[in-house]
Amino acid sequence: MIQLPQMNKCSEGVAVDHKGRVWVITMTRQLKDDEKVSKSVSVMRTDRERSMSVKLEGNTEQTKTDAYEIEIYSPEGILIQRIPLDHFVNKIQILKDRVFLLDKERGTKYYEYKIIEN
Repeated sequence: MIQLPQMNKCSEGVAVDHKGRVWVITMTRQLKDDEKVSKSVSVMRTDRERSMSVKLEGNTEQTKTDAYEIEIYSPEGILIQRIPLDHFVNKIQILKDRVFLLDKERGTKYYEYKIIEN
């Protein structure tokens, strides 16, 4: 069994859009105990087979939180905007004018947002 040390998180992901802007999923605070989900992975091997299982523990039903936001930076590193989020995020991806945020621990949901230029 391997257990990683408990450390504070400050971000969950980084992506760059087609204009070179950097989008960062940051934490506005640490998750509360009732918001945390832990993952355990077990691997078993026999002579002929290997199997792996993933088990999530914690409140996987809770989907709303105020702990995350998106920070958008110019290509020069200047903060352009902060956008508060009301859900959990584990990953960010950008494709053309779409931002996809993944919550993989609470039902595996993608949230899709359109980038609107002024």
